[in-house]
Amino acid sequence: MLAQGVNIDNYDAKWPSAFDRFRLINDEIGYRTIYTALCSQSHNDPEDLLNQLLCRSLNHDGFTSAKKAEQYFFSLYMILQAIKYHVMASAMYLGKLEISCEVLALKCNEILDLIESSQQHKDSLLTELSE
Repeated sequence: MLAQGVNIDNYDAKWPSAFDRFRLINDEIGYRTIYTALCSQSHNDPEDLLNQLLCRSLNHDGFTSAKKAEQYFFSLYMILQAIKYHVMASAMYLGKLEISCEVLALKCNEILDLIESSQQHKDSLLTELSE
């Protein structure tokens, strides 16, 4: 099969590892914090079960509230990071095809503002989650 003069059946280059792909976009921290965390969750990492067991065995309301808050904020963080990566991938796509990306830059800034505002309101959210 030929695609723009490249025979993909006889192409010797190897697909880069997940870490190398993150490194190529200067986001090694994203690999260590986001990618690995989400991979472990999808492969039945027992972290949530261990946290639940720990909270029950210690029988302390503070631990349960803290666990609930951590899950909420981590989920929010993952959603916002997924949107950020989608915007980054879209920007790379538009750049590769030389399509104007002014609107994309505005949306990216809106997302960054949303991430910052979620951090600013964490205290009120923690109070709501503990009730």
